[in-house]
This record gives sequence, structure tokens and C-alpha cells, in this order.
Amino acid sequence: MSWLIRPCPQYEVRVDVPEVKGPRSWTAPGDAKPVPPPKPPREPLRRAKAWRRMLDEGVYPHQSALARGEGVTAAAVSLAFRKLREASAVDGCTGSEGVRTSAAP
Repeated sequence: MSWLIRPCPQYEVRVDVPEVKGPRSWTAPGDAKPVPPPKPPREPLRRAKAWRRMLDEGVYPHQSALARGEGVTAAAVSLAFRKLREASAVDGCTGSEGVRTSAAP
């Protein structure tokens, strides 16, 4: 598709405008809205444990290499490891029945 633009009577300028193909970004009245596919559940502790295992086994030499390899930011890796430490600290404060015990004997 091309449009004819006339900035002044002496010149003619043709501009090629690409046609938009693919799904439209709006829904016509009366049409059903498309339902997006369900997202997989997030399991941050499982992911953090897997990342910790990768670092311990030497798959990645350090956290920044792990972040680059996994396609996330270094902050996301640090946050996941902090949550993992907090979860393990909470697990260490509970007894076998799940009742919180004191840290001192």
C-alpha cells in the first residue's frame, strides 16, 4: 500500500506503508475475547534450590554467570537465594510436629 503525500504543489512524494498482518489488537463488539493460555505455576523455592545445586556442582562459576545463563537478572538470583535462606531458617526453627521451638536449648 502506498500513500500519496503532497507537501506542496510542485512535488509528489509516495510513502510505502506496510500492511499490518496478524491478530488484531482490538475485539469487535459481540465477539468473544480470546482467552490467553494459563501460565505455569511459579515455584520460586524449587527454582532457587535448582540454581543453588547448579552453583554447587560447578555448572556456573558464580551468580552473575548463572543469571546470564538462565536469562534472568542478577537481582532475581539474589532475591531467590535470600528467600531460600529465609525459608531454611524458618524450617530450622520448627520441631517435628511443626510447632515452633525456641532457638536456645
